[in-house]
Amino acid sequence: MPVVIVTGASSGIGRTTAERLARNGTTVVLAARRADKLQALAAHLPNAVPIPTDVRDPAAIDALVAQALALTGRVDGLVNNAGIGGVASILVAGAFPALADRVYANRAAGKTDVKGQL
Repeated sequence: MPVVIVTGASSGIGRTTAERLARNGTTVVLAARRADKLQALAAHLPNAVPIPTDVRDPAAIDALVAQALALTGRVDGLVNNAGIGGVASILVAGAFPALADRVYANRAAGKTDVKGQL
């Protein structure tokens, strides 16, 4: 059975992706910051493995991959869905550059690089 890590799995596209993968027989490693939401989702999905993870933290990414491998023995795929955002609207003058700076700063620091750990 394939094993796929889904980041941002606690809601939205990540949750829906995890649900669909699980329904098709995939073991899904659920990764997101909200442990309570991950546990609730895992309770409804067969073979789901919840691992609370903040992908902004490089040590947490290392731990996610290590735990996934320890618990499942393999990782066959990654849905790198977790994102970073803010409350500012891109429609407000000057808001987009500030948000873009946060996103690019995290990427440049490797803070969302789960793929680099696989």
